[in-house]
Amino acid sequence: MPTYVQFPDYQDLPEDELERDKLLSGLVEKYIGITGLKQPNVLTCGQCALVCGPTMVERADRFHMLSESGLVVPGENGRMTHCDTYEEAMEIKKKYPHRVSRTEMKADQKHLTKIFTKRYFGFEPKSIWQDFTYQRKLKKAAKEKGVTPG
Repeated sequence: MPTYVQFPDYQDLPEDELERDKLLSGLVEKYIGITGLKQPNVLTCGQCALVCGPTMVERADRFHMLSESGLVVPGENGRMTHCDTYEEAMEIKKKYPHRVSRTEMKADQKHLTKIFTKRYFGFEPKSIWQDFTYQRKLKKAAKEKGVTPG
């Protein structure tokens, strides 16, 4: 079953943003394996998915809404805040700066390395080590019995 099927529909999510983020972070941890995620709505790209629509008129309306509706920045307690102007957004960012500790950065690096090596590069160091130790034990047992491993 695909992972996306496990997530609830939008209308079934809690109204409160912090409760919704906590629920989504838990689901991401459970089904995808990413732990310690504080903000599950990290979107660095994919705006085209928000704009794409069935007709050119619908696409134009969505693009206009996306480009003319203002900005959304993290505000107090990490809650996303809507701003009408760039200057207002910069004031909020200065008032509530987003700080990531070195410990959090190292933990993120560790988790991403683990996920990329296992899921994207196709190997898992743990299984490679287990195979290596198994082969050593097999050779040792064969040598004790006087049999050539083959």
